[in-house]
Amino acid sequence: MMYKNSFMKTGLIFLVFILFIGLSSIHGFSSQVPIEKRIDRVLVVNPQFMDSNDCSMWMDNMTVHPGETYDIPVHGSWSFTMSGLSIGLQFNPDVFEFVGIHRALTISDDAFTFQYVEPIPGLLSIGAAWMPSSYKPAGSGILVRIIVNVAGDAAPGEHIVNLGNFGGFPPVGCEFADEFSIVHYPELTDGTLTVMQSTDCSMWINNMTVSPGETYVTCYIQGSWPFTISGYNIGLQFDPAVIEDISVFWMHPPPVAAWIIIEPSLLAIGCAWMPGNYIPPGSGVLATLHIDIFEDAESGETILDLDNFGGDPPIDCIYSDESSVEHYPELTDGALFIVECADIDSNGNGPDIADLVYLVDYMFQEGPAPHIMCQADIDANGVGPDIADLVYLVDYMFQGGPSPGDCCNPPW
Repeated sequence: MMYKNSFMKTGLIFLVFILFIGLSSIHGFSSQVPIEKRIDRVLVVNPQFMDSNDCSMWMDNMTVHPGETYDIPVHGSWSFTMSGLSIGLQFNPDVFEFVGIHRALTISDDAFTFQYVEPIPGLLSIGAAWMPSSYKPAGSGILVRIIVNVAGDAAPGEHIVNLGNFGGFPPVGCEFADEFSIVHYPELTDGTLTVMQSTDCSMWINNMTVSPGETYVTCYIQGSWPFTISGYNIGLQFDPAVIEDISVFWMHPPPVAAWIIIEPSLLAIGCAWMPGNYIPPGSGVLATLHIDIFEDAESGETILDLDNFGGDPPIDCIYSDESSVEHYPELTDGALFIVECADIDSNGNGPDIADLVYLVDYMFQEGPAPHIMCQADIDANGVGPDIADLVYLVDYMFQGGPSPGDCCNPPW
């Protein structure tokens, strides 16, 4: 009986030991994985409990114009090392057409997977994940830029672009993932896109005729406005193969704040005045440009394109009135017609008989003056047009004489 009791005690001890080992394995006491890792894995199973105040996503409020294309930034901040993110966004598909995505500060290298889908019209999902070597340290910045077209018939008014968690499969939502694959749900701030439509103001550039190599060509950006101006922006696109340099001079009175951004093919001008110097309703020159033309610029037409190009900061054409309401003007582009020396009638051909007749008519018959007077300075001596220029042109055309000089850039 004693042996039997001893055997039973031994068996019970053994069973307790086995049970302890089993519970230890279940609860991780014998695991080589640290306890914080185990906790992370449990939390990932229930991501709905991971709402946190250690991260955020938000969008800017913007003013947009019907028929234009815009880059809309989505910003974020996070207090942990980020391994991935997803963005869920909803917009009115009758007003905005999704075009594509520009990568930005956090989505800027090749070490990630990236995709976007439109499960239903007006709903957009964006996702990104990085390899460990490319995880993003705690910080803030633009997560991505979303490119949208504004419908040409969009009615003026405010439209919410909603950041949120919309469910679905795959889910459309806003999340950050940290280096341990823990999901963090950010605080979200929607953006408002205000569609403005104005026909009460305008901006335009006059057409001009220029010559290759011509420098300091004066070009005026003009406008009209029936309200008091507190500031304005001008966005201009040009051909960098034709225009070598641009400098800007302001209208008067001088603004209290002004900025100029010149990129390879874009020019942004902005200015603002203090209340005592606001510009009253009227029309006139908004900015004066001085342009240098490349010497090897080919004959033909090049456009000075006034438009809204977006970007950050945005390059666009806007008036701001005394109440800080933005007005989008009707825009008229300008053209530079590039003509060669001795192309006196500025038709892009020549010098030919028509140019010779034009010069004779001007000099002796009170005919119209050359469009660019220096182009009639055929011998490029800085004087004329005169008899010497006429003789020079006849000699070149009929006697095999030297070709016309650099009319508008004489060597003296």
